[in-house]
Amino acid sequence: MSSIFEVRAQTGERVHAFGARRTRQEAEALLEESRQRVAAAGGHNDRYWIDEIDTSGMFEIPSRPTPRERFHARVTLLPKLPQRSQTVRVEVVEGERTVGAYDRNYRMLQTFEPFRQGERHLALVAPDYTATSIMDLSTGEIIGGEEPQPHGFCPVGFYVPDWWDVHDGSVLPGSMHWSPDRVLWPLGDFGFVWGCIWGDDSS
Repeated sequence: MSSIFEVRAQTGERVHAFGARRTRQEAEALLEESRQRVAAAGGHNDRYWIDEIDTSGMFEIPSRPTPRERFHARVTLLPKLPQRSQTVRVEVVEGERTVGAYDRNYRMLQTFEPFRQGERHLALVAPDYTATSIMDLSTGEIIGGEEPQPHGFCPVGFYVPDWWDVHDGSVLPGSMHWSPDRVLWPLGDFGFVWGCIWGDDSS
């Protein structure tokens, strides 16, 4: 069984919560802090207590670090050939471990965005500057993407919102203020790309 511990208080018929914590010890500290804060403000509650709430089977907040905190791209300039765009070598790194690598046929810009879908870690990348591709961060392999279009849309940057981009983790599943309709999103099932049509980077 998994549980959380929520600090609650009651005044008359009204019950409200000061927040939930993962352990009883953390909840006890929050209870004391809440009691002191209410007293310092000249308020009062009839009683305070800690509710243990069974959260088995409920939504689990995604872990930290986020993919963006966990993975990064290490970029090395490759020798520039005459009449050609600058090319780069891109190494995808997790800590000190190189996950995968590829050569990109243009400058790097902002074309590396790691994200997760459930337990799976992926990244939007662009080895070819006219196409978006997807890398599996467990293997470093490109597993899909667009076909390059010599005069097509050139991605300049990617963004896939992570759960932690829009939530701070202060509201736990099962607590009084938990709202499944509001806090399950986003799940890594959509993202954004920006850029321009080839040759139109000045407008």
